Amino acid sequence: MAFIEPLCSIFLLLFIPLFRNIRAQDTAPSSNICDEGEFPWAFNSLNQSACVIASYLGEVCTPGTPWPVSPLGSDPNQVYSTSSNPTQCECSSVMFFLLAACTACQNHSISQFLWTVYSVNCTSVSEASFPFNIPNVTAVPHWAYQNVLLDSNTFNLSLAESLGDDLESSGITSKAARTTALQTSTSTSPSSSTPSTNSNGTVADTNQHHVAPVSGAVAGGVIAGCLLLFIGFYFIQRHLRKSRSGLSIRSGTHEMGDIDGTVYGSEISADIDPFMTTHYQNVPDVNTALASNFSRGSGSHKTDGGGDSVSRDDIPQSIEDSPPSYRAHDSNPFGD
Repeated sequence: MAFIEPLCSIFLLLFIPLFRNIRAQDTAPSSNICDEGEFPWAFNSLNQSACVIASYLGEVCTPGTPWPVSPLGSDPNQVYSTSSNPTQCECSSVMFFLLAACTACQNHSISQFLWTVYSVNCTSVSEASFPFNIPNVTAVPHWAYQNVLLDSNTFNLSLAESLGDDLESSGITSKAARTTALQTSTSTSPSSSTPSTNSNGTVADTNQHHVAPVSGAVAGGVIAGCLLLFIGFYFIQRHLRKSRSGLSIRSGTHEMGDIDGTVYGSEISADIDPFMTTHYQNVPDVNTALASNFSRGSGSHKTDGGGDSVSRDDIPQSIEDSPPSYRAHDSNPFGD
């Protein structure tokens, strides 16, 4: 059964690239939004755009459900906004700045993307921090934790670009508070102000690519495949062991023959009759009881040496009643 583990490993190696390809297809619409050549500061060290990073952070609050950041429409004034019942991940200044950078990557007007409008549905906000652990598959740029908000509650693109991406927050880093606190407008605050209505602020396309059920099916298929391989080889090995034990005839430590009945002389022990003679136990040898052969036709027979005669009455009853020992090659044990 030692070969089961290598087979499962090969099975996993075949399906892991497929799973990664499905995950890549899920993030492809977001990854194609930004041009790294034009907006290099909006990419992290993993070559993920701000749109893709925001998508990963959004999925933290919706485990098992994708949180795609879809491209904005053709209207240059269209921006992103939170849902009617936003999650804690959405109600974070880090998420807001990432989505602002994603908006700028699409050459949309960031002047329409206001923090006060974005956070209007949030019951609480996380400023200069992200409320949960950052997924291992991404890294958050340094500028997303800084004060890159103008007095007009809009994203300060020039400041974010100047800060760059020398430092990142990734992996097990959680709730990373940065050096500069988030500043809001002197006249309003995100939690208390009544935002002005932005007629051009619309929700981005919410069509989702449901990759979670597909990836779950792939993972389940891998596990089921390994299980079936294990069960199959277990029963095959069990059947082979039974077949071998049924085909081998053993005498002590000697193999007597193969399935076709062939007997190998070198394998026969000294106490085995090669003619497979049937013996009767506890039967006296006739030649021991009789001095010589006797005639079938008369009751007595003279020996050639003139000795005493032996009559039929002298034969022990046990010998007369017991069948003689026959050998397969001698049909007449009395020599007639």
